[in-house]
Amino acid sequence: KVRTRRLIELGGLVSKAGVEGLNNNALLGALLEIEGKMKEESTVKKWKDKGAAAFERDKAQNGEPLIVSFDAEPPREAKDKLRDLGLRWNRFRREWQGYAKKETLEENLKEFGALVESVE
Repeated sequence: KVRTRRLIELGGLVSKAGVEGLNNNALLGALLEIEGKMKEESTVKKWKDKGAAAFERDKAQNGEPLIVSFDAEPPREAKDKLRDLGLRWNRFRREWQGYAKKETLEENLKEFGALVESVE
């Protein structure tokens, strides 16, 4: 289960990097090149900085992973706002989930007493 989750995360990173269009040989070759340079601390630091900057840009543009919950069943208007903002209802966890800017979500839902939590 943990391994499967990690493999899904790695697939997401491949997609985020925009290299999912490479064929398997090219992608594996690129990854092997990375593996060869992993021992160079300055290179790894450069990669970390570049990755962190990409995550920050993505967060600024698309928001962050959020969970929205209510003490009681929210009114239809609140549910419509959540859907309009791109969140989805998780019927198993009984909460709303999605990517959004936390401040925007809190402002739009303040009249409904929503609890907005960051996942990270």
